[in-house]
Amino acid sequence: MLPADLPSFYRRRATDLDAYAPAAAEAFREAARHAEAAVTEAALEPIDLATAATESGYTIEHLRRLLGLEPGYVRKIPNAGTPERPLILRCNLPRKPGHAVRRAEPHAEVEPVTVANTRPQLAPSRTQVAHAIANGD
Repeated sequence: MLPADLPSFYRRRATDLDAYAPAAAEAFREAARHAEAAVTEAALEPIDLATAATESGYTIEHLRRLLGLEPGYVRKIPNAGTPERPLILRCNLPRKPGHAVRRAEPHAEVEPVTVANTRPQLAPSRTQVAHAIANGD
């Protein structure tokens, strides 16, 4: 379940509990309001290009091109910062198909953690699979 799915999940639980436990149902509605606020706040958070590159799977240079900061490129996503210090709102961040963020545990077995995203992740391309095999992933 994605974080964006939590508000609707909590609201369904509240509806199920309404007849039997009104206080518990109200607690789930309150949790839904808090979860919705947290999801909205995270989506509207401006992030720097280094963080955006990690989360999106695209390079900083490519993100600069998408922001229209490189000569000859048209802006495809809005810049939430300045030309000197560009920022991207997390909700505007493009996602490279098949990309997932890894936890920062250098010597442990690491499971990929999918970035909070309402768009479905596509299967990795042959090139991505080959890179993963070559890198020991």
